[in-house]
Amino acid sequence: MADIDLRRLRYFVAVAEERNFTRAAERLMMTQPALSRAIRSLEDDVGTSLLVRGYRDVELTRAGLVLLEQARGVDDQVNTAVRLARRAEAEDFRLRVTARGCDVDVLSRLVSSYNLAGRPVPAVATVVEWQEQGDQLRDGSADVGLMRTPFDERGLDSDELFSEPRVVLLPERHPLARADEVALAQLADQPVARWKGDHRDAFLLWPAEDVPQHEWVPGPVVGDTSQFHAVVRLGQAIGFVPESVSFASVSAGVRAVRVRDAPPSVLRLAWTRTSTSAAVADLVRHATALADGLRYAAPGSPTP
Repeated sequence: MADIDLRRLRYFVAVAEERNFTRAAERLMMTQPALSRAIRSLEDDVGTSLLVRGYRDVELTRAGLVLLEQARGVDDQVNTAVRLARRAEAEDFRLRVTARGCDVDVLSRLVSSYNLAGRPVPAVATVVEWQEQGDQLRDGSADVGLMRTPFDERGLDSDELFSEPRVVLLPERHPLARADEVALAQLADQPVARWKGDHRDAFLLWPAEDVPQHEWVPGPVVGDTSQFHAVVRLGQAIGFVPESVSFASVSAGVRAVRVRDAPPSVLRLAWTRTSTSAAVADLVRHATALADGLRYAAPGSPTP
């Protein structure tokens, strides 16, 4: 099999995404004739046509569609390998473990217990935005992530740490705020706070077969937890969070009520599918062995 030039794969990805040689050449900061020659050479190496060239734009052949999907992964793996190699060379190399702010307690417990166990490669805890977690794992700038489902699983493996009930946050004057628990159907007409950049499915809790009967009412878009709490307290929206997060979420004017028929919130430990790091495997084994002890402790309960 012919050796494939990685640069040509990157050129092909640009043309496939832009669907136009001129735009792709501008994006790559090269001339269009040089780009065309590179793509022809790539097609010769692959042994089949990858593009259907039109008067203005191009379309991908079946082979081109397959190569595009795989080429993106190859480029990501090469970039990740380079970043990991540079990090490994650093004298103070540590495993970087990430989590969203709402899971900082689990993150702290995991990293502290791992480091206290005297592992050969220490770990460091980092709080990041949920939108960045998957990409940081894929590009090698993070090693392990504590991630709430659903998330973008491309190129990642993961193990479930634990699942827990969900609660709904309600303003204290809400008619259901004093209830011990509620059903999803009782909340069907309530506006739901939406996180900036979040996909609708991330807060859609009803089973797929029930969606037509229980559509959410879109609520205000929030960018941080302060805004999230504010729109709930002001009665502008309700919000769903894992039960453990509700201990920190409940503040003046806000109450948490368990939702009996909502699916559980699942916390998973994720890493790159191509990882061969013994240190990552060690941390994953440590975390899964202590999964029950990593759960958030309610105020006043003993620490595991």
